[in-house]
Amino acid sequence: MKSQVFVNHLDCYIPEDRFYLKDNLDHFSDGKEAPLFPNADKFMEFVNKYLDVDSVAAEKDPNMTQAEMTMNLLKKNIEQGNIDPKRIALIIVAPDASEQIVDFGPRAQFELNMPKAKVLRITDSYCANIDLAFGLAKMFLEDLPVPSDVLLIAGNKQEYSFHGRVVGSYGLMGDGVSIAVLTNEPGKGIAEVIGQESVTKGVMHKADLSKDNTLIHFQGYSESVKAVLGSTKVPAAEITGVILHNANQLLATESIKICGIKADKVDKTNLKKYGHLGTTDLLLNLKTHIENKTGPGMVLSSNLGINGTYVSTIFKI
Repeated sequence: MKSQVFVNHLDCYIPEDRFYLKDNLDHFSDGKEAPLFPNADKFMEFVNKYLDVDSVAAEKDPNMTQAEMTMNLLKKNIEQGNIDPKRIALIIVAPDASEQIVDFGPRAQFELNMPKAKVLRITDSYCANIDLAFGLAKMFLEDLPVPSDVLLIAGNKQEYSFHGRVVGSYGLMGDGVSIAVLTNEPGKGIAEVIGQESVTKGVMHKADLSKDNTLIHFQGYSESVKAVLGSTKVPAAEITGVILHNANQLLATESIKICGIKADKVDKTNLKKYGHLGTTDLLLNLKTHIENKTGPGMVLSSNLGINGTYVSTIFKI
């Protein structure tokens, strides 16, 4: 009999520094973001219409790398007793981009004394890497015969400029790192991972952000949501909350409506606070939603990676 899998702990580190858009608009003077944003006016028109932010969270200190931010967060949580290194059976590192925090999993296993932990890295699905990590952690834990934990590591960090921050017409990247501890031990969780379904649209493999891929994205979102509602047998009417990326939520919202979920179920608490934090968005928004919950319910997360990966997960809180 398979074990239930629970989210035991969530934590994030988001820099207090801000990257202000209006102070850096010369980035658009030579057409770096053309054809979508050939000039600063076009970019700000998009921001004001779909994102409504004037800045994003950004780490100014060049010595504070994504790896160091993550290590500091892990050490803090070990000191506070939120992570027991000896219980970690698997570390899954799920950064936003493949070049981020390379070799960090083995470093964490060694420096933080997690001798039993296997190490896995997920990088091919961009912002959806962390969503897939939840699914893999569930499959791993539900078959283990002994109480164990899985450590998920997520995050994004860019240089202190516009470089790498503009994600087409989807979002504006901020900096932030996060961790989650999942367990198969009953009675320890703050949320249960009920089920997950993913869809891949291989035609998007080039991740060309200059093209209009609205129809493909809409199909991908809708298919993954319908699939997870079907496989978990959770009726759309029982979804009490929806977690999306802190980015342009228009397509995702229309997709869940098609599946019978009301748009007012989307939790927008963090939407305009920090920018799109890549793989940290899911952990941050799940943490916030659980902290603000008014009662038990079923929570749907539905997110995409820009290369055509769509992942929907249902949590019971």
